Amino acid sequence: MILLEYPWEKDYIAAILETDDGKLANLIATARSTILNRVDELNITRAGTIEERVALASALRGLQKMKIERLGGA
Repeated sequence: MILLEYPWEKDYIAAILETDDGKLANLIATARSTILNRVDELNITRAGTIEERVALASALRGLQKMKIERLGGA
């Protein structure tokens, strides 16, 4: 069982655990959108913790790396 600290992690975990590359592009796009929406929300409200902001940045880098390595796209 994976314990999630932030709501946006659900989409991120779905993408990183996907083994079917045919489904991966859509899951990466969904996770990226969810993460960017949270970043926007934090920037507007000036809320959140430094830990969440670091986790968001790390998740975005992880998605980009996965996209390049598994789907061959930038």
